[in-house]
Amino acid sequence: MRVTELEKEIQQMRSLLKTSNRSSQDASDPGSDDELDQHESGAEPETWSESRPRPSKATIALPGQNGWLDAPAVERAPIFQHVASYDPLGAMEQDILYRHVISDDMARELMAIWRNELTPECPGITIPKDWTVFDLRDNKPALFHAIMAAAAHSKGSALSDKLHEETLYLYARSAFIKGEKSLQTIQALLVTVAYYSPSKTPGQLQVHQWVNMAASMALELGLASKPRTHEQLPKRAIKSLQKISSPEELLEHVRTVLLLYLNASGLSMRFKRPNILLFNSWMEECLIMLQKSKSLEDKRIVAQLKLQRIADEANTAFGFDDASTSFTLSELRMQIILRIFERRMQEWRNSVPEDVMTREFLSVRVSVSIP
Repeated sequence: MRVTELEKEIQQMRSLLKTSNRSSQDASDPGSDDELDQHESGAEPETWSESRPRPSKATIALPGQNGWLDAPAVERAPIFQHVASYDPLGAMEQDILYRHVISDDMARELMAIWRNELTPECPGITIPKDWTVFDLRDNKPALFHAIMAAAAHSKGSALSDKLHEETLYLYARSAFIKGEKSLQTIQALLVTVAYYSPSKTPGQLQVHQWVNMAASMALELGLASKPRTHEQLPKRAIKSLQKISSPEELLEHVRTVLLLYLNASGLSMRFKRPNILLFNSWMEECLIMLQKSKSLEDKRIVAQLKLQRIADEANTAFGFDDASTSFTLSELRMQIILRIFERRMQEWRNSVPEDVMTREFLSVRVSVSIP
């Protein structure tokens, strides 16, 4: 469709150019009509001479019906510029507010729904209390789109499906086309997974794919490994690793990587697929750091993570971590393992504060695969 329009524009430019040349030749040379008729009839063109200069280097060869025509490059440049700037996914600046997909008032309402009702499902995704929805849009556009799509579920499927589609277009433009990797994109993917819009068929489920994409970004950005000093960093890795400039920023990284591990490990259990983000010593340090926090959201992350670790170890003990092999247990060993993990579950329950053990917390998506 776009190519057809461009071809029409080229033909119009050729017609205008030919008409302009005819008018100028008629005014300056009465015999120019004969020369033009001779050229259009297919006669041999005259040889180049000193009085008829050769085409300059700033010309482009264009295909024509009777061969290749030379057109000034300056006349073709605007069309090529227009084609190069065309973005099938839309420009980054033309987001859902710019194109009036939702109004400013609707954006404020969806932001309030997120803050008041939806944060328990994503306790690691923190937004400064003094930020408005427009601050979030300016500073973290990917997270802004993901939160708008998540909160729109309360407004019906039509709006939520539309905003979910807009969020996927943003991921496609930033992550797949431009190859951008950032902490806010990881956070946005976690929100999209937590409030996933169901697909039409089970075969189109993408939650595991998106979690793996977020985990891959975290590994490339160095979020899953302990930050090192400037002297320890290889010269080639300084630009690629995330820089942490304050304790608050470090805590944000800690929350994000632990929440990402919770999602990656839990979904790998559910779908019986490998988990590319394995628990390591740095995550253990992150857990210790978060245990010192007085925030209720941080306490929820700690409680969820400890429960997930019990599930991970039980999954390995029963041989469920490798779906490609058969693993059998004797009845005696089965009973021993069950008693061990039953005791560990009871210890976990006793360690969770009452203000954390709420109805929202009990509905978290943690898979415990104990037969």
